[in-house]
Parts: sequence; structure tokens; C-alpha cells
Amino acid sequence: MEEIIKVGMAELKVAKALGKIAALGLGSCVAICVYDSVVKVGGIAHVMLPHSSMAVDDPNRAKFGDTALPFLLEEMEKMGAASSRLDVKLVGGAEMFAYEGKTERLKIGERNLQVIEASCQKAGLKISGRCVGGNCGRSVFMNLENGEVQVKTIKGTVTMSII
Repeated sequence: MEEIIKVGMAELKVAKALGKIAALGLGSCVAICVYDSVVKVGGIAHVMLPHSSMAVDDPNRAKFGDTALPFLLEEMEKMGAASSRLDVKLVGGAEMFAYEGKTERLKIGERNLQVIEASCQKAGLKISGRCVGGNCGRSVFMNLENGEVQVKTIKGTVTMSII
């Protein structure tokens, strides 16, 4: 049976081929999926909130959009990944919460995406694939052998497979 390394909410994990790494049940959270095809190292950060300033004394860098990418890159570099070879894909960022009877929304997913995209730009990384927005939960699976990212909706249907 194939090994699947699960990345929980506000967690970050990095691994080397074989198997898969996955973030399950993404709603407004965003999975930052990064892969280096030369050393076959992949990582996912399961980002929960846009800014680390939203929490007092929370040292969890994987939890926030403004700190997760630099943390993920540090962990991948420890395993031999090089920033010049990294492929980045984003999954999640749905609008799952709204105040009943009001059009005003929290926009956590949208805000997460904005901060993460800015962080990628600052790091000089191009985002090669996205499966984001909407109002449907997703799960993402990254194949550590080839970097393929597969996204499934909460209903179990495959919505995207990108290499």
C-alpha cells in the first residue's frame, strides 16, 4: 500500500520520494504545494490564516500565509531542494463562511491567497498551477516521485490533475 504523509491544518511537512503527501479537507485554508524535480523533494504547507499578526504569541509559522512559504522553503532546502528549481501550486482558498442574511463575507480564503501569492512573488517563485476559490472543499495529493498534484472535491470527484 502506498504511503501517504498527511499534513494537518496549520502544519507543514516535507518529504522525499516515494509515496504521496496530502492535505485533506481544505476549505478556506490554502495548501502551498512545492516540488523540486531534481532531488524529488516535495512539501505542503496547510495555511489557515493570512497574517501572523492575527494571533498573539503563536509561534506556528506554518499556520499563516505571511510566514508559511519562507518556512517551507527553509525545510525543503535542508533536504537538498534549490529555489531555482521549485514548482509551486496552490489549492484551496474557498469561501466557506458567510454571515447568514448578509452579503458581507469573511473572505479568509481570498485573503489567504492574496498573502501567499505576494509571498511567492517576493521569493521570486512562479505559481504554475491553481485550483482555488469557489465554495467547495478540496483535498490535494502530491506524488513525490514526479510532482504531480491531484485535487479532489469534497464530493470525491477529481477536479484537476496538474504536472
